[in-house]
Amino acid sequence: MADKTFKLFQFDPKIFWDLYSSMKGETEYFDKDFKDLMEKMLSYLPVGRLSLEKIKLHPYMLGETATEEEIMQEFTERRERNK
Repeated sequence: MADKTFKLFQFDPKIFWDLYSSMKGETEYFDKDFKDLMEKMLSYLPVGRLSLEKIKLHPYMLGETATEEEIMQEFTERRERNK
């Protein structure tokens, strides 16, 4: 496994999430359902990975979604911050 970040994710996901949350300036930047879904989709062992059907039924995938207007506003704000 050459990718050190992925290796960290595989072998110590809590440290991975803590590291990337701190990079965003928050202690809990990522939603718990999102973290659960990512960990199960990227399981090191194939037997631990979710099927497509289970991914579609995961609580994160069934949660709220942003409107087109909210998405456009978010991208506009990000563009302005990164100028």
